[in-house]
Amino acid sequence: MVTWVSGVRRRDAPDPVTLADRWHLGSITKSMTATLVARCVEAGLVDWTDTIGSVLGEFIPNIRDEYRGAHFLHLLSHRAGLRTDVMDLGILGLPLIEADARDSRRVVARYALRQEPVGPREQSFEYSQSGYVIAAAMLEAKLGAPWEELMRTHVFAPLGMDSAGFGPPGLSDEGGQPVGHASWFTQSLTPHPPGEGIADIPSAWAPAGSTHASLPDLIAYLNAHRDKSDFLKPETWALMHTPPFGGDYALGWYLRNGGLWHNGTNSMWYAEVLVDTVARKSAAAACNDGRMETVTPIVHAALMSAVRQDELYVEPVELTQTAG
Repeated sequence: MVTWVSGVRRRDAPDPVTLADRWHLGSITKSMTATLVARCVEAGLVDWTDTIGSVLGEFIPNIRDEYRGAHFLHLLSHRAGLRTDVMDLGILGLPLIEADARDSRRVVARYALRQEPVGPREQSFEYSQSGYVIAAAMLEAKLGAPWEELMRTHVFAPLGMDSAGFGPPGLSDEGGQPVGHASWFTQSLTPHPPGEGIADIPSAWAPAGSTHASLPDLIAYLNAHRDKSDFLKPETWALMHTPPFGGDYALGWYLRNGGLWHNGTNSMWYAEVLVDTVARKSAAAACNDGRMETVTPIVHAALMSAVRQDELYVEPVELTQTAG
């Protein structure tokens, strides 16, 4: 494996990025949540066809009938009929950082499951952040532990992902880490360090898009999917990598040219990953700049270069050279 990094951790400081640094992964988290469900299914703790109504009915009154029969496979493939965005001011106002976000996830689930469906279950694909929050809430209800604890126990620890965590890098005692940057209201590119204002989405939404990891640890995760390792049974890998109701979205993965692909952003970071199960290659590229129109072509080119050269490639935009 060849690795390469370039750039600085934040635009107003000279500290260079390193191979040990952690990167926010955004919606790449979705495949991790799906992998967690798979591990729990194999352990006999849940079933793929556990329904929203049977698991969350006692916690969430007035679930619409259209959603009661939806199960993990629907939620993880965006086929439950849930809308893409279900956020009102109350949902957006959930705490940015919570030690235990189970109650907040039920708030999200309660709101989402009362909205009119976008279309019939299984027939309608609608990319839904709330679907992954609901799946996490179901795990939490069944297993009696927060999604974060379950993720550490069943995914991160077995794969040796010691750097993996939740929220923006640097939130805990991880030492100096890259800082996300955004340009929301002006042309100025502004650092958003953790603990100072908005540095990530609320913790309630983490199962849909808020993990971080070093790129070597991320590659270890991708390689488990690439190699269909004994981390899961062969039939489980096959299920995870196959869209259960047609289309090109499996369980946390888009199918792209015979491989598995996903990107992720919280508007302050951007990352892409690709797993080629035929050529047996894994690649990741990330940057600490959330300006999608600017960085997406750069990061995607880096990703494809990594696939061609069989290397791990990190391309933070040269923040010190960006006009502010």
